[in-house]
Amino acid sequence: MVTNSQESLSEHNLAFIACGDKYKNYIGGCSIMRNVWKYSIAGQVIFGPDTLTELPSCLKKLKVNKPFIVTDKNIGGSRIGLRIKEVLAGFDYVFWDNGIPEPTTGTAIAAAAVLKEQGCDATIGLGGGSSIDVAKAAAILATFGGNPADYFDENKVPGRTIPIIAIPTTAGTGSEVTPVSVLEDEEMGLKGGITDNNIRPWVAIVDPLLTLSMPPRVTAETGIDALGHAVESYIAVSSKYLPPDKDYIFGGSTELTEVLAEKAIGLIAGNLRLAVFQGQNEEARYNMSLASLIAGMAFGNSGLGLVHAFSFPLAKRTHASHGCLIGLMLPYVVDFNLTACMPKLKRIAELFGESVAGLSAIEAAGRGVAAIKKLQEDIGIATRLREIGIKEEELPAIAAETIKIERLVRGNPRRVTEADLIEILKAAF
Repeated sequence: MVTNSQESLSEHNLAFIACGDKYKNYIGGCSIMRNVWKYSIAGQVIFGPDTLTELPSCLKKLKVNKPFIVTDKNIGGSRIGLRIKEVLAGFDYVFWDNGIPEPTTGTAIAAAAVLKEQGCDATIGLGGGSSIDVAKAAAILATFGGNPADYFDENKVPGRTIPIIAIPTTAGTGSEVTPVSVLEDEEMGLKGGITDNNIRPWVAIVDPLLTLSMPPRVTAETGIDALGHAVESYIAVSSKYLPPDKDYIFGGSTELTEVLAEKAIGLIAGNLRLAVFQGQNEEARYNMSLASLIAGMAFGNSGLGLVHAFSFPLAKRTHASHGCLIGLMLPYVVDFNLTACMPKLKRIAELFGESVAGLSAIEAAGRGVAAIKKLQEDIGIATRLREIGIKEEELPAIAAETIKIERLVRGNPRRVTEADLIEILKAAF
């Protein structure tokens, strides 16, 4: 964890004064902007081709005797599944391949039951974000018991879990470095998120070679999800303007998260099309794995915004993937936010290779929105809600549910009302 401050405050009388809904620091009577932030990440990140071979040494360092591997049937029966079994030759482990694309609280409960029954002492999430999220939730239940829904929202996990190791086989979710596990609550029929620094993986092994077998559609949808993470992190409300008395895990954008997000956006702009249409292009796969990781390092601290807030109520009304929902809504939300973050949208345009010389601020920002829209269309992401089965009469209910997801809505750079959300949905319909 890194803590940055403008200067040591130990010698000063520091008070936070609320001015309406804004906060200012007063040091010695002089007003300054709040300039303190925290940064958290996975315990260790191991990145690069064939780094899966590092897994045995990681387990030994963590003193893990019997890991519980969470994956799905597709991965379990693939060369990746065979490869991890080869790497773990000589280890005692449980290989649980009952993961599903949109995991539920029941999925995590079932995994945790086997984990405990078999006496496992660590979880390994092998696959996309779904498998990693189940591995996180199973680790919580194995350590503290209860139901995953008991831990929904922020800061509900009482302490560190058994070790969690994340090994992504897609390039998009960034779950290998984030404090989040997303599951559908079977009783409520809604997706919920466990958000807690105690479930950041102890080790993230990111091996780009594991992504070579992703088909074009999965590559496109996970890749646009990574772009959604990077863009929403980049334009997120600044940490300076969040209430200082709140212990938010997602603390708004900072100088560090902005640098990370910029790098991720540039990598995605230059490599996602190649990864979709030339799946065996190892350089493109390498860069997309790196982009996904870096985007996760950014949004795992800054938080996200309306694009991801919309995805929760949309998900229960359609069978479209999470990545599809993110890619669909991204240009419409960014366009809504245009006037609140024009310099950053201009920079996004530049990262996509757009010429903005001689343009007004609003025109240059518009180029950024257009570049995102063009990528969405080029890789075959749905562009309208009606295309994925959403009905126009559902839009008000979707807006009403979205506005309640405070941990995401507060990260948006522009203040929103329920009426604003309806207008965004209408534009996307």
